[in-house]
Order: sequence, then C-alpha cells, then structure tokens
Amino acid sequence: MACRVRCVAVPAPLPPPIPRRISPAARTFINMAEQTTQVTSAAKAFKALTELSDRKIDPSKAAWRHVLRRLREEHMYLSTPNVVATMRILAHWRTHGSAALFQAVCERLACSASDFDAPSLASLLHSLAWSGFLVPPSVPHTCVPLILDALEALTPDQLVETLSATAVLKAVDALTDAQLRLLIGGCLADWSRLDGSALCRLVHALGCVEGEEGGKMGLQRWASRLVVVDRVAGSPVWDLCLMYDGLTKMQLHQAGSVGKDLHTRIDDKVERLRASDCVQTLAQLRIAGAFDSPWMEQLFRAASNLTDSLTKHQRHELQRSLEATLLHVDRQLHSAAPVADDRQEAQLGLRRVLWVMDTRSILKRPHRSLLSWKDPGQWLLHDTSLGPHGMSGVEQGLAIRVDGREGGGRRGGRMQAVDAERQCE
Repeated sequence: MACRVRCVAVPAPLPPPIPRRISPAARTFINMAEQTTQVTSAAKAFKALTELSDRKIDPSKAAWRHVLRRLREEHMYLSTPNVVATMRILAHWRTHGSAALFQAVCERLACSASDFDAPSLASLLHSLAWSGFLVPPSVPHTCVPLILDALEALTPDQLVETLSATAVLKAVDALTDAQLRLLIGGCLADWSRLDGSALCRLVHALGCVEGEEGGKMGLQRWASRLVVVDRVAGSPVWDLCLMYDGLTKMQLHQAGSVGKDLHTRIDDKVERLRASDCVQTLAQLRIAGAFDSPWMEQLFRAASNLTDSLTKHQRHELQRSLEATLLHVDRQLHSAAPVADDRQEAQLGLRRVLWVMDTRSILKRPHRSLLSWKDPGQWLLHDTSLGPHGMSGVEQGLAIRVDGREGGGRRGGRMQAVDAERQCE
C-alpha cells in the first residue's frame, strides 16, 4: 500500500511590524536604514548617499551610518567622478561619521594623486579644505603642483576652488612665488565669469594670501575692484561674511564705500536668518578661521534663541562652532599682544554669550561638560551636573574654575565657584 506524503509550504517569518504611531517621515528613515544594510557594492552605496543628500535626511539617522560604513570599506572601488561627488556631498553636510572616510581619501590622494585629473583634484582639494576635518599637509603639497601643471584644463571656478582650498589649509608655503602668481593670475584673468559666491571666495582667499605673504603681492587694488556689491547681493550670507573677512585682512573693510556697503548688506541678511542658516554661517566662519568677524556674537545669539528648530546634526555643528570660538576668544583675551579697547569689549561680550549657551546645553544632555583653555595649567570647566552649581547656579552667572591641569573636575583638582562676569573682566 503506497504511502502518501503531503507537503505543506511553510511561509517565511514576517519582519517585525513597524509601530503604528510612528510618523511617515520616521517610517521612511527606518525603511531606508533597513535597505542600506543590504548594500554590497560601492556604486550602490554612492547611489544611497546621493539619495540621502537629495532628500535632506538628517545625518544623525541610522541610514547615514550604514552608507558611510560601506563607503569607507569600499571607497577604493569608486570611480573618480563618484569620489569627487562623494566628497562634495560630505563636505556640504560635515557629518561626524564621515571623518574616517575623509582620512581614507586623503591617504589615497597622498599615494596616488596622479590617478586623478586636474579638475578632479581641484574639486577634491576644495571639499577636503571646507569639510572642517584635519587634512595632512602632504595632501595640498602633492595636489597643488599637479593642478598647476594642467592649469589650462581648469575653469575659472575650479581655479578659485584651488586658491581657496590652499588658503584655508594654510598651504601657501607649498607653492613657489612663481606658482602662486600663476594661480592668482589665472583666477583674476576671468573673474568677470565668476558668480557671486565664487567672487566672495576669491576675495577671501586673496586676503588670506596677502596676510601670509605680509603684503608682498599687492592684491589690495585687485580686491577693491572685485567687491561688486550688486553682483554678490544674492550670495549666501556666509559667503558675504567671508568676503568681508578677506577685506579685513587687507585693511580694506573701512576704505571708501565698498566695505561699508557690504557691511550694511550683511547686517540686513543676518537680521532675517533662520536658525539653520545661522549654524551654517558659523560653521563656515569656523573653518575659515574668521573668529573675529563682527557678526559672531549676533549669530550665536540668534542660534541660541532658535535651537528648538534645529536638528540633532545641526546642534552638533553649533556645538563645534561654540567650542572652537570659545577657545579662540580665551586665547585672544589671555595673549600678551595688545588689543584695542573696543575689540576687547567685543570679545568679552562674545565670551559671555558663549558661556550662557554652553551652560544651557545645546545638545540637551543632562550630564555634559566643556573644558575651555584659560591659561597654561588652568582650565575653565562648565558642568551642568555638579551638585549645587548645576543649571540654576550656572545660569545665574556662576562658572566652575578648576585649578590644575587638564583632567581636573570630578577626576581631581580644586573647584571653586566664581562669578562669570568678574572672571571675564
């Protein structure tokens, strides 16, 4: 008697359901994060990164972490155009998770920069410079001469990108005087073809070069011609601030009506900035080292009043600008170099604003501390979790002083509550 066996198909287990109360935007983030874990090639990872950037998804989401990890593992398999596009996207977002990928690309450039053509090298160097991450000196020293060897292949915008990156990375000494004049001459030859943003970057770069060269290049007359306020009026406020910083370095910010008109135009834009634009402007000024910009205090005040509308990534970006600016201001206030009374008063005002912002905890963490440089052997510690000197005490003007070396506070050292206003003075 034949035995009949009945086969029954067992359905595959279903994935865990997504909670019903989740918003449509959060559902999209979760779905994309699950999909990107299946990315198995560099091309697919690049496509996912482009989609994340185009849809303006916050870089603090899990999807970014998955994509960046895959790109970091397989960046050697990216084509040259995709490497350039990837670095440009990441330089725009400046997400913390992309630091390792930037380092990997820097190592790739140091070893095989000749694999890239001149336009690609110019774009890569510009992205690396304006990413805010540490770039080894060997990168501009290797890339800039290769770019200058094929100068005729570059557009005016790419020439400005190269000069701007060289100035921001403080790699002017990597060029001989003849190479530097060749690069600047190429930028100035077709400056009428530049858009407003490129024109702003060019003036800022000229100011940086003139400052480092000690006025040997004689670029002041060129800079005064390049500042066409009507042409740059539609540029983002951070580009205008960089242009003004370049004029300041060349002592042209108060010469004639050019600097004054630009100052008035920036004042009008800063008053109407959104919180995200304030964060972006502060980040650009931080990367350029323009901590003495006259709009720093106003930008920080505006950002602190609008922090509720910032994303988590933007809060991190604002925190980085706060820490870097506080470090710079402390060094200026405690340096031996003489400072004008009005400049010192402005620095003290900015420092008070930064203290209040830090003690209110931009990142909304209950236990967070910030060590800022005070003078050799002493650090100033703001901590919102130290007993009687918590949030309420600090907001009333109290700070916590740590006598000793770095690593004081709860790990050792003598703490003393001091008046923040008196400490500034």
